[in-house]
Amino acid sequence: SSSSSSSSSSGDRDNINVVRAHRRRAVALGHLPSFAYEQYDVVSMRARARELLAKRLVGTGSTAESTQSRAPADPTAFSYWLVAQLPIGDRFRQEMLERPTTHARLHALLNKLEQLERQLVFACDNCAQEVATLADLITMSSEGVQASFVNSGGCVHQTLTVRRVLHVLLEGAASTVDSWFPGYSWTIIRCGRCWTHLGWRFDRTLDHLRPARFYG
Repeated sequence: SSSSSSSSSSGDRDNINVVRAHRRRAVALGHLPSFAYEQYDVVSMRARARELLAKRLVGTGSTAESTQSRAPADPTAFSYWLVAQLPIGDRFRQEMLERPTTHARLHALLNKLEQLERQLVFACDNCAQEVATLADLITMSSEGVQASFVNSGGCVHQTLTVRRVLHVLLEGAASTVDSWFPGYSWTIIRCGRCWTHLGWRFDRTLDHLRPARFYG
């Protein structure tokens, strides 16, 4: 309930404060500057990762804020949560889940976040045609900018949501059958260069929904 949730949050803050106090004591007794310790401190790494993630979360209404508010305070739980938030391939995702320590996992995820900060575009996997930019990412799910969806055939799709796309063509008519986003119809989109299936265009069928259109 709310009281147990509040107690849990308070406990998380207390634990983090204890860790920080130990770190300050170590800095005071040691010969290295604080930033040297912070490179190996999972609490500091979590804070840095959360800061970088906040720059990437573009949402509608309170969606992005809600996603951030669900970020676990515990660094280990946060590291697993972060794996699900990033637009990364299945192979890298599995590698992160298999990392033996929280520090190793957060270190690799921080490197990936910083790499994504430098990545400007997303491209067709088949022909490398640019189809979206980093600035186009938008949060349309409680899972973040990337979420897992299963179609009626049982296929799992790791799907990024973006506000606009480039160099794509539509295939077929719009449909609301089994839509992953209630209140939105979907239309297949393909690469305009090689006709590879890239995803779907989602158009609202209810006037109050925002945005009126996005892509997955």
